[in-house]
Amino acid sequence: MIARYHILLPFDLFITDHDEWTTVEATASNLPQYRMKVYPPTLYSERPKPTDSVLTRLNWTARAPTFSENVLVGDRQMAQVNVLTVDFLKDDFDRSIDAAPDPSPELAFAIANEFLLRIRVYSRAFQIKPLWVNRDPWRLKYLADDLTELESEDGKRREKGAYSGNVGVAAITPEILQLVSSNWNGHEPYVWAITNLTDHCF
Repeated sequence: MIARYHILLPFDLFITDHDEWTTVEATASNLPQYRMKVYPPTLYSERPKPTDSVLTRLNWTARAPTFSENVLVGDRQMAQVNVLTVDFLKDDFDRSIDAAPDPSPELAFAIANEFLLRIRVYSRAFQIKPLWVNRDPWRLKYLADDLTELESEDGKRREKGAYSGNVGVAAITPEILQLVSSNWNGHEPYVWAITNLTDHCF
């Protein structure tokens, strides 16, 4: 059986149009019960917006990316991607509705971060940052060994997902702008609130 995690990255990467991608066989000496595979990021998803419904945010879908001739690397087209796939292989997983996901999202994120750290080093992709399980959307789907959908079984889950949104988002209102306007010539913002401004920027 396969437990497949899709993790929506908080940054974008670009890949070349190529058929010879290497799948990384990840290992962990303290987890001999799992065989793990990390696939190259070859999927893309629109990121859910904070204003989307909870259902919309949970039901984001990964799809094949669109390659463009506008940017070429070594005469190959480029595509934007932002979804990482991590597979866990085992004879059986605990799919009980009341049980924690097996394997845990924390483990999937740890493997994903190890993979991305190495990608960052070898590609010098500075935009790659660590993933956070409580921030970045993820989906877990259980599949048969031939990658087909599992049959529905009472008391057992076939998939699970999570999406975390920001709390305390700053909202700009007419009252805020009125304060800015009223105090433009009277009170200056705190020095630490001003970045990269010069005396001649206006």
